[in-house]
Amino acid sequence: FFFLMIRRPPRSTQSRSSAASDVYKRQVSTQSTWGDTFMVTVTRKLGLTVVLVVLLLEVGTAVRLRASNQLSEREAKKPVVDYYYESLCPYCKKVLAKSILPAITKIKDWNQYVELNLVPFGNAHVFPEGDSFRFTCQHGSAECQGNMVQACVLAKLPTQQGILMAGCIEKGKGHRWGELAEGCAQSLNLVDKFKPIQDCYEGNEGKILLAKHAKKQLSNNPKPNYVPWVNVNGDHTESLENSIEDNFEAFICKASDGKADGCDQGTTRVVQAKVQTGSFKADNLEKLRRLKKSAIPSKKGLASHVENAEDFDDDDEDEDENYDNENRDDEREDQSEDHEDDRDDNEDLDNEDDE
Repeated sequence: FFFLMIRRPPRSTQSRSSAASDVYKRQVSTQSTWGDTFMVTVTRKLGLTVVLVVLLLEVGTAVRLRASNQLSEREAKKPVVDYYYESLCPYCKKVLAKSILPAITKIKDWNQYVELNLVPFGNAHVFPEGDSFRFTCQHGSAECQGNMVQACVLAKLPTQQGILMAGCIEKGKGHRWGELAEGCAQSLNLVDKFKPIQDCYEGNEGKILLAKHAKKQLSNNPKPNYVPWVNVNGDHTESLENSIEDNFEAFICKASDGKADGCDQGTTRVVQAKVQTGSFKADNLEKLRRLKKSAIPSKKGLASHVENAEDFDDDDEDEDENYDNENRDDEREDQSEDHEDDRDDNEDLDNEDDE
């Protein structure tokens, strides 16, 4: 109200300099008003931009946390499969070649839904010797060397590469394990990773790794009494063992609820039906054949803790030598039967391929 009561004198009463000054003031006032408006507009736009950026960051963080939580839940729920085998067991070779390797080759993200551990030891015995170990195996020293080579392969390579290379070695002919391993490294483009593997099985590290496999196998309850032997989450049931040996791909698809890359609903339904009805191919006759050929003999040398030298006394070693001498003829018969089984398995594989 005070400012409204003030009247500016008529222009005629102002001097020329006062009139010029008044015009200048109006121009400055106009420019100041425009500048303030511009700054307000810019500030508002910057504020909105900052708010949008913060919101986007919050949304991105929430999405990442949700994905991480889902992955953690999946990791916690995924089944752990332990596959116990030995390098010269014909049926072990068949399971690797016909069930496990095709599954992990086809389903690229299988290890997001299932954890698979190969444990090459089988029907073997371990004895400490100073800072190292000595082994005896069902099919002789060649089998012990094959187990050791594969133990080094599995330890030195990532899971997928290690299983593929171990399976490649198992599918090879003969007992020249070093040559087989080197050939598989070339075929799988792993030549640059072969030297550490070679140093492992040619040195003491391979024996230490194989002794760890022995401890893992011997710590089971119940202990494996034939190979291949399959545990799921530390437990052994014949239905799950049969399902994995027969069709590991279907097992993975069931574990992932059909979400794994390469699964379809048909595969998931098939494995669910077979698990419920127990209609997998490993019948009682096949079980009896494996129990006969790959049964683990009960011996004192089979200790529960390989690190403790007192678990393996001299009497155990003498008993082991007596056992080998008394059963050398039986072992030769077993090896000849194994060769026959190899031929039969090859014929079965050829017939299945033809079909």
